[in-house]
Amino acid sequence: MAGSQKEIEDLRKKISESTEENKQDLETFFSSVDISLDILRLKFLSKLADLKKNMSCIESDDYETSDVVGKIFGDVKVLEMFLSSGDVENGDWNKALELLAKLIKTDPEVTCHLLKLKLAVAVALTFAMPVISYAYKETNKEIDPVQRYLSFSSWCLVEPSPMFEIIRNVSCWHLRHVVGSWAEDYELQWARDHVSPEFLTPNKIGEATHSMIKYRDYNEDGVSIHKGAEFYNHRPETLELLHQEGGVCGVVSKFGAAVCQAFGVPAMPLGQPGHCAFTWYTGEGWVLGNDISGWESSCYHDGIQVQWNQSAPFIRLMSDAQEGGMFAISEKMRTAASTLDPERRIGMLFSCVLPKCPENYEAWMDFLQLAKDTGLIGYSENVAEGKPVAVSSTEERAQNLTENSGSEWWTEEETAWIEIDLEKICVVQRVKIQWWGFSKADTYKVFAIAQNGEKSLVKTERDQTVDKAEHGNDCNQWINLAGWEEETCKVRLELSNGNKDPWNMNMLFGLRQIQVFSVSTAETNTNLTGICEAFEKEVEIQENESEERHIISDRKPVRVSSTDERAMNITEGSGSEWWTGDETAWIEIDLEGTFVVEEVKIQWWGYSKADTYRVFAIAQNGEKSLVKTEKDQTVDKAEQKNDCNQWINLAGWEEETCKVRLELSNGNKDPWNMNMLFGLRGIVIYGREKSLLQFPNMTTLYLHGNQLMSLNEVKRLSGLPCLRTLTLHGNPLEALDGYRQFVLGTLPSLKQLDFSSVTKQDRADAENWKKLCSKKMKMSKKNKAAE
Repeated sequence: MAGSQKEIEDLRKKISESTEENKQDLETFFSSVDISLDILRLKFLSKLADLKKNMSCIESDDYETSDVVGKIFGDVKVLEMFLSSGDVENGDWNKALELLAKLIKTDPEVTCHLLKLKLAVAVALTFAMPVISYAYKETNKEIDPVQRYLSFSSWCLVEPSPMFEIIRNVSCWHLRHVVGSWAEDYELQWARDHVSPEFLTPNKIGEATHSMIKYRDYNEDGVSIHKGAEFYNHRPETLELLHQEGGVCGVVSKFGAAVCQAFGVPAMPLGQPGHCAFTWYTGEGWVLGNDISGWESSCYHDGIQVQWNQSAPFIRLMSDAQEGGMFAISEKMRTAASTLDPERRIGMLFSCVLPKCPENYEAWMDFLQLAKDTGLIGYSENVAEGKPVAVSSTEERAQNLTENSGSEWWTEEETAWIEIDLEKICVVQRVKIQWWGFSKADTYKVFAIAQNGEKSLVKTERDQTVDKAEHGNDCNQWINLAGWEEETCKVRLELSNGNKDPWNMNMLFGLRQIQVFSVSTAETNTNLTGICEAFEKEVEIQENESEERHIISDRKPVRVSSTDERAMNITEGSGSEWWTGDETAWIEIDLEGTFVVEEVKIQWWGYSKADTYRVFAIAQNGEKSLVKTEKDQTVDKAEQKNDCNQWINLAGWEEETCKVRLELSNGNKDPWNMNMLFGLRGIVIYGREKSLLQFPNMTTLYLHGNQLMSLNEVKRLSGLPCLRTLTLHGNPLEALDGYRQFVLGTLPSLKQLDFSSVTKQDRADAENWKKLCSKKMKMSKKNKAAE
């Protein structure tokens, strides 16, 4: 099966021509065995080419399996499963192929038995990167992939089987999170022998870990769990040892995942801020175990093979994509589409690939990139970059102004001018200028030159704002100018009243660069509505930003009745716990301001919750008002499916609040024999700052160059109906998808954002984005209700 670049080109040409010829009936076309084999071969060879592998490497070095590799490349069923069950973590597809051939050589029944085939492909893809035994991680021991396949194959086929029925019904991708277990085969057998019968269903199996692992920070000799192997006296950390000695969140979650996998249930540990959780698949969906932060704050754990994106919600997205086999078909279509010209390709993605499998994330990425490349959607860009520049003097340095090299242009003339040819008609959204050193112009004019040569004065130095986010002092200072409505082909600056450089070079004016931002095409977003409608098909993969509220308790000071050293765990969001063995207790959070509280969320630690409690709002004058009791709570089933680490919700109140105080009684002793009656992992308080609403007539607000992280911060400004000018650039939230559209949709009164005038097109884009978010939010709520 030796390949070459010529073979790839021949396949691309053949598939492209065949796709064009059969475009009236693509469904039948893609079900053809011959064309399917061509497409799958192209996909595999392209993966090797992307990795700059030698095409001949797909010939197995092992003469005993080389004939099997050839058979794999002639079997549509095997090759399709191999190429549509997720990526190979280290990109070594050749290794995965050789391993699959070895497994087929070991067990010839693989290709004629569906469950064996799924297990073999799952092992081949997963073990292309070595899987390290957790028990023997100190010696970096690798689990044997052939033995792993043989073990699971025998466990599944023996009667009666110790495996749950779910293992026969899930996809090959799901099985990767079974066979990829970090536990040794004998440990998985041990787990099956020791799990209590009450947990022996896919829905309950993940909960077994809480009854089998003692939660403790120190062993009997006083050694901290954070000492690693020393905590376990350097013994292999088998499931049996973890059961005997216990541990903290990492042990609870890794043990929980392994117990699930022992019964054929897909599972994996997950990372959360300061915490380790895990998830398992019930056949109906993925459940979070040992959870403190929810899906939106979860990510793949180190050592788990990532699909598409590090964020954990992509696990659910890929899981949904695998249902019904539609992902495999859409991937064949996507590969075929890659052989077409851009316009035909984007049409095929939109009309065939995405409707076939709306959860195919890579197809969406292809579509969006093509939409940008072909001008189907507009996006803000520096239209001056690399463009021709005319200057009044020092012409040899003129191109430095638009080449973004950091080199400067300068002149010693008392007046000077610069003219940038944008080489197309643009609507300018904003202009950024960086002076050289201290040689800036105290006076200048900016002109927009139209296609007919007409020159319009659009800005002067009085319109500028200094960008402190880009540079904190006057040297190499950046300034910003808002855009204008006039159509512009060239931008001209006329400079006067310069400042002599401090290096005795006698330069009065100097600039490092000029950036002119505009939308990318003259057809700006004419088809954005259609794209938004297409996005309605996409599955919600992350919590919608517009649903978030402002957290006012984050990292705020906490006072407690006892165990002071753990108090800050309550508001830091780390997932570490606060606890006490006292029969009554209190917690007081200082919000460091006056707020209206909209909601309070409390996460208990383990099962040590207070059956009775009171919540008080403390005003600025110290007055304490009882606002809630345990009778007002609701249990948040969306956050936690069982009673361990349970979340509860309390609605907000109208009283002005500077501090929130909880008084706890009637506790529940922890099940880990630590004699704790009350324990909390966190308290999250949502609200709005009272002071912000005291200025309803505010028209201008500069917030650029801060540390605003979430678009939720923007929603707080909706209480300012007269706000006309706002700056947010230089904040982390500026990099979020849909930033400008979200801000303008949330604050429709704005006339200027980030020194850029708000155009009619901006408003149309914002309205379309708002509709899109509304649709996605409804879909998210519908999915949550279904869960």
